[in-house]
Amino acid sequence: MPANLVFSIITIIFSLFFLYHALQLPPSRSPASLGPAFWPTAVLIVMLIMGVLLLIRTLVEMRQSKSAAHAVAEENPAAELEELGVNVPEEEEVKPSKEFRHRQWVMVALLMVYFLIMNHVGFLVSTILFLAASAWLLGLRRIIPLALTSVLSSFVIIYLFSTILSVPLPRGVGVFRTISQLFG
Repeated sequence: MPANLVFSIITIIFSLFFLYHALQLPPSRSPASLGPAFWPTAVLIVMLIMGVLLLIRTLVEMRQSKSAAHAVAEENPAAELEELGVNVPEEEEVKPSKEFRHRQWVMVALLMVYFLIMNHVGFLVSTILFLAASAWLLGLRRIIPLALTSVLSSFVIIYLFSTILSVPLPRGVGVFRTISQLFG
């Protein structure tokens, strides 16, 4: 059973279970506000839709690979070439280069450091550093685009959360608190 099939089924069950509980949350007190159930419900609906789409895609790919396997079994050009005396090399396994082999673990470590330093240096500074390090890890090597992307993305995120959604973000301690108060 393919991993995507299992993952999509688990995602659908998980999102349905928590969607049921999110819909049990009390409604908003005023018609102008969204209420406590809005964001969990919205995220779980998107999660449910993505799980269903992944399930459909996986089932379609499984059906296509079965029909392709039957077609290959019926007409095997490699076997015909070998019968004629032509040497057909087997496909080699593609191995990731050493540079990218442990990238996911470095990203996990970056996330852990990001969450650990956020309360001390504030959301602004930690997010700029995290985005810059992540972009560097993912291959962005030019300094100016890296800096612009990190800084502008951080300001957009801060504006979205602090101004539009009214979510308080960690400001940091000492000089970092002053920096955060200047821009947040």
